[in-house]
Formats: sequence, structure tokens, C-alpha cells
Amino acid sequence: VMASVALLIAASHEGLQVRFRTDFKQAVGRDAPEARFQADVVEPAFGGSLNPGVIAVQDLPEARTAEAVVRRHLARPDSEIDRVFSLASLVPEDLEPRREILDEIQEELGRLPRDKLPADAKDKLRTLDTQLAAQPWTLEDVPGRVRRLLQSLDGGLSFVLVWPRRAMALDEEIQAWAHELDQVQADLREAGVEAPILDENRVAARVLARIRRDGPRVVFLGVAAVLVLLLLDFRSLRRAGLVASALGVGMVWMLGAMGALGMDLNVFNIAVLPTVIGIGIDNAVHIMHRYAQEGPGSVGKVLRTTGAASVFASLTTAMGFAATLVAHHEGIATMGRTAVVGFLATLVASTVLFPALLRVLEKR
Repeated sequence: VMASVALLIAASHEGLQVRFRTDFKQAVGRDAPEARFQADVVEPAFGGSLNPGVIAVQDLPEARTAEAVVRRHLARPDSEIDRVFSLASLVPEDLEPRREILDEIQEELGRLPRDKLPADAKDKLRTLDTQLAAQPWTLEDVPGRVRRLLQSLDGGLSFVLVWPRRAMALDEEIQAWAHELDQVQADLREAGVEAPILDENRVAARVLARIRRDGPRVVFLGVAAVLVLLLLDFRSLRRAGLVASALGVGMVWMLGAMGALGMDLNVFNIAVLPTVIGIGIDNAVHIMHRYAQEGPGSVGKVLRTTGAASVFASLTTAMGFAATLVAHHEGIATMGRTAVVGFLATLVASTVLFPALLRVLEKR
């Protein structure tokens, strides 16, 4: 029991190192052929991510406003934005002042005595006349295949593409990116532009935020449900508390082992926690029932019978989850590692600490 308490204290310290953190590139497998091809070939060839955020505006003036707002964000040293592009980037604005300058140049050239100029000067003037007479580049001059990439199929919407500065691999990067897009959208509203922002990473950020908010609540409800069932089963606060203590110690040991092994909770393995809670308490329940039947002094017999069966049952369950350890998808593999660590920790707590605690209580 004293050794278990010491281990509990150490595990409590190590468990504080465990964070909720997801590396999506690592989850896929950084050494996977498709991941290497994406990182080594595709992204360098296209200058970064192929999944920009899309601001859907109504027309070219709104696209200019959106670009201006995004560029103000881009100018900040802590901006999550790498670059922005739209049809507004291809079509010049403020043409009237420039047209006036060109007209002044044409007027000055018209005063030159061209018939007295040498031939080469006349050729240069004719070239300059052609350039000055050129019409400004308009939206209709943008090639159709380019417009199709930056407009909806019916031409009713124009797309402003915004690329993230970071790789969008870690959940904190995704959430920072989503926060900046939210700020961009708020600034657009202030500028009089009501435009939706379409971005898969923004959706992922909301999912991650929901998991962070609801995850502890789900675990708490799971533990509360287990405690209620224990009270209904044993009809004794003392016995229910003893069984629950075995589960609590096992869960702390589990987190301590994860901290020592450098494991974190993520969107994949967090789903295993309710399973560990449900299965992890079974052994202590069976042992307590058998002990209640056999009476004081029967701890050894209970361990040889019910305890042995519990060990094999837990090991077979752990081996079932251990099959995921060979998965190429690292996210699935983390589910297996978390499950195995959790089942082993709760197994030791229920078949070693719990019987030892019963033996100590017998002597009091």
C-alpha cells in the first residue's frame, strides 16, 4: 500500500505533463509517402498550402475591400496570414488619375514637330503613341480559366483566397488561424461587407474547441454514472468508495505513465478514456463481490480465483486494442497505446492495490 501511495504521488506529478494536443501531420505519419510528397514536392511547387481560406464576396469592389482588410492584418508582425489573392489583385484600380497623366503626356507629345525628327525618333514616338492609346486592363480581360478559379460557377460570387503562414499541423496553429479569420470577418462587417469565410481549418478549430469544452464534462458524467451504479449495486457507501478508489488510482497511474512516456491526449485517443473507465472498474467490482461472499480472511482465495480471471480478461481486452499499435496512421496507434496503458494501470490498481487495501482494513 505504501509503495502504491508513493507511485500515486509520482504519477500525479508526471500526469501534470499530459496536455490535450493534436499534431495532425504526425497523426497521418510524417514518413508516409503521401506526406513526404506533399511536403517535398507539392507545397514547394505551389508556394505553400493548397487549402486557402476563401472569403466569398459579391463583386470586385467588395473583393478590393476584403483584400485591403486582409493586407492590414498581414502587415502585423504576429499575423497568421501569409498572402492574399483575388481578381482585385489582377485588375488595377484608381484608373482615372492615371488616365489623366497619360492624356497630359499625349498632349505634350502632340506639340513635337514630328516631321523634323529623325526616322528612329519617329518610330519610338509611334510606339509610345500605341502604348498611350492602350485601354486599361479590366475584369473582362482576365483569362476565363483564371476567372473560373476565382469566381462561383454562375459568376455571382468572387473569391478572395487567404493562405495561412503556418503548416496547420498543430491544434494551436489551427485555432490561432481560425481566430484571425474571425477577426477578419468582424473587420469586414465594420467595413460594410457581409461575407462568409469558407475554410476547413476553421471548421476543425471549432471541433477542437468543442472537444476541449465537452471532453472534461463527458469524463465527469461517465465517472458520476459509474459511482451511481456502484452505490446501487453495493448499497454501501464504504464499499462503493473502496471500488471507486481503485479506479481513481488506476486513472492517475495511467496519466502518470503517459506523462513519463511523453504521450499526450489528442482527438483520437481521448475517445478511449470512457472505455478505460468502464472496463477499468470491472475487476474491482468482481473482486469486491467475491470478497463479500467469502468474508474476511479470504483475500488470498479471491485473488486465486476471481483475481486470476480478472487478470486474463483485462489482458485479452488490452491485446485487442494493442492490435492498433501496428497501424500506419499514428492517430489510431495512439488510441492503442493509451488503451493498453490505461488497462494495465487499472488492472494493477484493482488486482494489487485493491486487495492489499482490503487486507489492511481487515487488520484494523
